[in-house]
Formats: sequence, C-alpha cells, structure tokens
Amino acid sequence: MKHRKSIVILSGKGKPVISLSISYPAAIIAISFVIIGIAAYFIPFRTFHFSAADFRQQQDLGKNNTLLRRKIQSAMQTFEQAMVRINLLNAKKVRIASHNTGVSSARFSASGMTKSADGKVSAEELCARVTRIDSIIECCATKLGGMNHLFDNIPVCNPLPGEAVVCRRFDMEQDPFSGRKKIHLGVDIAATPGRAIIATASGTVTSMENSPVWGKRVVIEHGNGFRTVYAHLGTLTVGQGCKVKRGTTIGTVGYSGFSTGPHVHYEIWRNGKAVDPERYFYPSSNETVKIMQ
Repeated sequence: MKHRKSIVILSGKGKPVISLSISYPAAIIAISFVIIGIAAYFIPFRTFHFSAADFRQQQDLGKNNTLLRRKIQSAMQTFEQAMVRINLLNAKKVRIASHNTGVSSARFSASGMTKSADGKVSAEELCARVTRIDSIIECCATKLGGMNHLFDNIPVCNPLPGEAVVCRRFDMEQDPFSGRKKIHLGVDIAATPGRAIIATASGTVTSMENSPVWGKRVVIEHGNGFRTVYAHLGTLTVGQGCKVKRGTTIGTVGYSGFSTGPHVHYEIWRNGKAVDPERYFYPSSNETVKIMQ
C-alpha cells in the first residue's frame, strides 16, 4: 500500500514478532501528541495562564499611560504659552525701560511664587505670575502712553535763551521802589532791550494786558496745574487764545510798567501756588543762568 510504513517490534526469545503498518498522516499526528505531552509535562501551565486580575492591571496601566500622555501634552502647551507670554513681557520691559521711569525691578521679580519641596515652580504658577506682571507692565505702559506729551507742558527752561542774569530772585526780596522787604513771586532776568522771550512750555495764551504796574504782560496756561507769567515786555508777538509750543517767541525784552531797567519778570504757578522758577531751569550748553551774588 502506498504511503504507509511498517513497524516491526522484536520481543524476547520465545515471543512472537509484532508488525504494525501505519500511514504517514497518522504517524505525524501520533508524533505531535507525544511532543505536546512532553512539553506539557516540563513547562508549567501557569506560563500560559492570565488571571482576571492581570488583565485588569493591564487595562489600568493602559489608562494611566493615556492620562500621563495627556498631562504631558497639556504641560507642554502650558509651557509654550508661558514662553510666549514671557517674550511679550520682555518686550514690554524694554518699552518701559526706554522711558527711564525708575520703576523698581523688585515689582517684576519672581518673589511670592509658590515652590514645591524640591524648589521647582509649577507651570500654572509661572503662567499666573507672568499674567500678574503683564498686567502691571501694561498699566505702566498705558500711563506712559498718555504721558508722552506731558514733558512738553512743563516749564523747564529759561524764557531768555542763552546766557541771562537773574537780578532779583524768588521769595523775600528788597523792593527797588520802596526799599522794603516784600514777597517776590518770580524772578527778574535782565537782558538787552529787544531780545526775544520764549514760552518755556507748550500751552495756550489765556491773558494779555498792559497795566501801569506790570506793563505788557502775557499769561500762558500749560495744563497739569502749570501756568507761567511774563511781564514788563517791550513788544508782544502772540495774541490771546494763541496756541504756543516751547520755544515760541511771545515778545521781546523791555521795561514797560514799573521797571528800573530792561528785563523780564517771570513767574511759574503750580496748582495755584507760586514756585521758584529757578528750580525749573533745566541746564544745557546753550541755556544757562548766572545768579548775581
């Protein structure tokens, strides 16, 4: 018979010979069962056994890994947002510094941040701190933005450009007509007749007069509580209601009114109170004040 094999089993003396005939498929199946039996005997069955607890543990690990990946992604997004805010914050710091405000850097320090036991700061706390600092800087920048032209309205120069002589100072001075000590609410600056007198800050001419005492006098309102007065002028070159800028010529030196010689009487009023004009003279190379001893 085709595809069959015979197996002869020889026994001891005096015993018959056993002969078996088996086909190839049956031999393969028999050998397979033998191999499986041997493997099952030597390999523990628990190697192939997964309990329900192991399966649940694997499911929990999978969920934890998913949550961990989400937290990492969220932390990365928070960190990127914080870096963007920090870059904007640095740009605003440069903007604030350009105004030379003298704002203490302590306001923008990292003090007050909550740290963990290992000294690290959480991303949420970092973002919250950046937001607080951002609001402070934005407030400062907004205020500075509205103050861009504030300096233009502060009288910080001499009404007589170039060298000038203060011949009578602010406060208690001797009156040249009575010889008595009396309050002098401005400074008298002597100069040659016809010399140009300038507005010391931007503003609006609110008053012009020619009185027996003050002679030709100009009053300029600058806003923010500042007002300047120029008296004893020789000529006037502006009109009432005229808008002027710092450096605009408003008249010339003269000796109109009660005057002992050519000069300009100059006053600065701040919030309704006369202040010493010399304290507002800003020194520069082409603008000096010589005070007579």
